[in-house]
Amino acid sequence: VMYLPAEGVAAFTAHLTGTPSNPIVEADIQSPYVAYENITATDVATHLKYQDNAVYLSNIRANTFGGTVTGSAELMAMDLSFNAHLTVDNVEVSQFSDYVPVLAEVDGRLFGDVGISGDVVDMPILQAKARLSQEIIQCLKRYEPRAQIQKIEFEADATGRLIPRLEVNILASE
Repeated sequence: VMYLPAEGVAAFTAHLTGTPSNPIVEADIQSPYVAYENITATDVATHLKYQDNAVYLSNIRANTFGGTVTGSAELMAMDLSFNAHLTVDNVEVSQFSDYVPVLAEVDGRLFGDVGISGDVVDMPILQAKARLSQEIIQCLKRYEPRAQIQKIEFEADATGRLIPRLEVNILASE
């Protein structure tokens, strides 16, 4: 049994098909308020589909961090690997200061697309660091080509979660 430190209420309509050995569940879920650890969201909605030991979330929408987040995600039940695509719209940068303390001093709004890959779950630590470094470099090249990465280091917390720390120089625009 897995415990998620989440709270909130939700309403849903669900449809169950498939077979007992391979059920298919589809549901539309809405919640006025959801909190996970220290992240809160309001007006949350998504379409969920469970099929072939995978959970698919589409049409995700939530108001959080002073803006709106939309997107989709998939989670593989067998190994807990996941992929997600999120679009952030008008999110307040300083609200991320709990996660990136230097952002407490930054004023502004964030707009953009973010791809998140969780397929490094249960990888050997050196392989996971290499894969995450590669993804960070690719994302920065795509979304902020002025960024020059000086250093990528990782810290591991008590649960084994890798937390990247980047040293980046931003080149002046021409």
